[in-house]
Amino acid sequence: MRVQGAWGPSEQAISDGVFLLGFCASLRIRAAVDENDKPSLSAWPSPMVPLGKTVTLQCHFRSPLKRFRLFKTDGASLTELHGNHFNTFTLGPVTREHAGSYTCSGFARSLPALSRHSDPLQIVVTGVFAKPSISAHPSPLMRAGENVTLRCHSLLGFDKFILHQENSTGTFQRRGQMLTAGQAPADFSIGPMTLVSAGTYRCYGSFSHSPYVWSAPSNPVDIIISGVFPKPCISAHPGPLVHRGENVTLRCQSSMQLDKFILHKTSSKGQFQRRGETFTGGHAPAAFIIGPMTLATAGTYRCYGSLSHSPYEWSAPSDPMDIIITGQSRKPSLSAQGGPVVRSGENVTLVCSSESAFDQFHLLSERGNLGRLQVGERGPGGALQAEFPLGPGTPGHSGVYRCYGSFSHSPYSWSDSSDPLFLSVTGSTTSTCPSTMDPHTTEETWLPQEHSSTWYIVLGLVIAFTSTSIFLTALVCHWCSTSHRKSEERSSASSDRGRGGLIAKNGIFTSCGLKTDFHCCNPRWNIFQRPNEPHSFHENMY
Repeated sequence: MRVQGAWGPSEQAISDGVFLLGFCASLRIRAAVDENDKPSLSAWPSPMVPLGKTVTLQCHFRSPLKRFRLFKTDGASLTELHGNHFNTFTLGPVTREHAGSYTCSGFARSLPALSRHSDPLQIVVTGVFAKPSISAHPSPLMRAGENVTLRCHSLLGFDKFILHQENSTGTFQRRGQMLTAGQAPADFSIGPMTLVSAGTYRCYGSFSHSPYVWSAPSNPVDIIISGVFPKPCISAHPGPLVHRGENVTLRCQSSMQLDKFILHKTSSKGQFQRRGETFTGGHAPAAFIIGPMTLATAGTYRCYGSLSHSPYEWSAPSDPMDIIITGQSRKPSLSAQGGPVVRSGENVTLVCSSESAFDQFHLLSERGNLGRLQVGERGPGGALQAEFPLGPGTPGHSGVYRCYGSFSHSPYSWSDSSDPLFLSVTGSTTSTCPSTMDPHTTEETWLPQEHSSTWYIVLGLVIAFTSTSIFLTALVCHWCSTSHRKSEERSSASSDRGRGGLIAKNGIFTSCGLKTDFHCCNPRWNIFQRPNEPHSFHENMY
């Protein structure tokens, strides 16, 4: 007979303990097996299927399935799902009855019976209803850290809107959904803006009682991060004043290695729209041909630069370029008070007048736009006129001037050009000349015999002064471009995004680069005088 010690366990206790340990272990193993026995269900090419298209469903398992079954867990029952399927099952052409939640279960060699059901997969049928509209507020062009609101709206009375995003990698994901009442729009706030939140957005409309039946997708809206790179430069060739029916070429260029340029236009109604984009290589400029010129193609243009591998990151906008259509009305006349030849230091005032009912006049010279004046009152002859005081005359005022008339309700439509006025500022007041001189005419202008020698002296002085000015201007421009080229050789563009520079193309200098607002040899052809503008342009471009 064996006697159990006071401190030792009995054989029965040991046996019970072993049984309990084995039972717990078997429960853990069964739980793990059950979890591994659950298959997964996928849809190709997408679980969002346009009306009338097909979708392929496949049931996946850790080991090859001999066959599988499909189950529709809500909505209309489909007899085509009955029975066993091998490898894949093609659903369609889909109707609204195919929309719903699906699961699958399969047979495998490693399983004694049918597996557990997979997690549900929602098959959405799109295009059943007309597409909603989408808009970006305040603008689709945003700086990093700012917020943008995407507004979805439809007249069909949807009570649910779904927002989807496609980013630069091609990933398509749902960004959110919102319930509304009646015809109220849905506002989705996106931000603070990062590269992850930039992309192409679309929205769908639906009804809460049929959650898997959606409308067609809205038109896409691209949400862009601007200001990532320095602004490019923009120039107009042959110039920003374009006669109706003619063409103008807008060139965009950057001191950085941007290989894509996007041109945007603001019309007289304030609409901001994309006009086109061009792929280039390296420092090559992008050329956008605008025309034949009509009132619809006139407006304010800006361009942006980007990289093709990162399409949602753009540069800051270029300076604005105002493209004006001319020849829409009869030309005004331009004259100088006291005559076109004045002594240095005397006040110079140019008068632009017209029989047409213009309410704005514009004065231009070789130096660019000199200003815009509202019409005051009628002149002595009954014509509408505007006076342009240039101040005390200096040699710098000498040159050819022209004026145009326009209407405030159509700011990008101007009249024909006035006849040119040649203004000469000298140290003598004894010469008398006609009020205008057209450099394009070959007719001789009659002068009194006693003044002809004085006129030739004045003309010679003007020609000498003009030649000297052209030489000095060319010398300064050469110095600017040489200095910029040397500075570029000392530093690469990748290490200095913000450096200013100059680009010379076909004899026309335009400023490129940004942190320094240095416009050496840059003719300022912006027609409208503007205050400093904000970086973002809060107009809708769609």
